[in-house]
Amino acid sequence: MSDSTLILLKKLIADIPPNYGKSVLKKGAEVVLIQDGVYNRLEEVARLAPDIPGIENWRVLDEDLTARNLTSDFERVSYDYIVTAIKKHGKVITL
Repeated sequence: MSDSTLILLKKLIADIPPNYGKSVLKKGAEVVLIQDGVYNRLEEVARLAPDIPGIENWRVLDEDLTARNLTSDFERVSYDYIVTAIKKHGKVITL
């Protein structure tokens, strides 16, 4: 286990207070979009939070995308991936 952070984002980036988002979404953090977080779009995240580093570390839960009949520019991952990521990271934050 490392001191890195996994963020399970279940809401829209627009619904997170900007200063709080900046403090939590730090460089090196891995973000997985789950539940209603899958409605986040790459362009919207880049527009609303241009200074958030590590956008390449953002992923989306495939099962939640499929359930909502959506597509995404983020890498699709499974529940198994999330379980492995939880074990790998030292801290898990759900927003």
